[in-house]
Amino acid sequence: MDDSRIEEILTDYIRHNLSPTFEERKNISEKYEELKSFLEGRTLQNGSYARFTSTTPVNDLDVIYILPESVSKAIAEATIDPNELDITDILGTLAKALRKAYPNNVDIKEQPHSVGIYFGSEDDFSIDVVPAVPAGEGLYWVPETAHLSIHNRRKLYESAPGINWIKSDPTGYIEQAKNTDKDSRGRFRKTAKTIKKWRIGCKNKNKIFPLKSFHLELLVTEIFKSESSLPCIDAVNKFFQELDDYMLEPKLRDRADNSRYIDEYLSDLSSEERHLIHTLREHAQSVLESMSAATTEAEILKALESLLGIDTPTSSSVSRSGTIVTSAVSKPYSIYS
Repeated sequence: MDDSRIEEILTDYIRHNLSPTFEERKNISEKYEELKSFLEGRTLQNGSYARFTSTTPVNDLDVIYILPESVSKAIAEATIDPNELDITDILGTLAKALRKAYPNNVDIKEQPHSVGIYFGSEDDFSIDVVPAVPAGEGLYWVPETAHLSIHNRRKLYESAPGINWIKSDPTGYIEQAKNTDKDSRGRFRKTAKTIKKWRIGCKNKNKIFPLKSFHLELLVTEIFKSESSLPCIDAVNKFFQELDDYMLEPKLRDRADNSRYIDEYLSDLSSEERHLIHTLREHAQSVLESMSAATTEAEILKALESLLGIDTPTSSSVSRSGTIVTSAVSKPYSIYS
């Protein structure tokens, strides 16, 4: 099967099976607009959903809450050091206000560095509202935990660590993702979703798998910055070919603070973790080689689902003729798909 047909099957699979569904996006949009109205517009979305690189199912939404003008003014005038800012009362007041705004079946939890809004059990969809203070030039002071996934952030809250404030550039990363995707004609986001789904499969099989979602997304960004015309399948191949080199040392400087690295956690990886990454990378490359040698659509999808760690296909089935019948019908983000 020629490369163009493999690319077509891959991108179609991503569009129909990895991207958030129309129903998910509609639900998230409604819930965000509701929250935005409660907080008088002092919010902005953050994280992979805001960058259109999240995969289905979307379990949470990261929202930045811009703190009151009085706090921002005090920091701007240097009467408050951000690292000494106590937000306990602010978050307590925010949680109290949200409890009044939301119906009783919505659980509002005041957390050490954020407020969690749960629309069901803790495994259902939720919103994490993280405080932020404008730092000028489009940057924000945010709790250091804001750079963690919502799951890891909440897990860290169990030990109630002290708060450290760092500069962040959420809108800058959103704009970067948008521009990279535009330059690559939509291939960047599709490739990022594929790599992120691979990561989820790795985590499901081995909980110590250490690579972080945002880090991997930025590596995909670097690939398309250097060659924007790459087909998705070539970009996926390039990612795995170069992954061992990416792991050698931190390379990705934080847009908001040039002295920090997004991937600085690599310096603390154990030999066991590094071996695991190498082993799973080799497996991924082996699967991709089998995909390139495939002669039928069914073989390509079988290899793809093996790559993503899907042991029992739930998104497609094989008809008697050997043709893949896709059960997904909704399309992803209409602007970028």
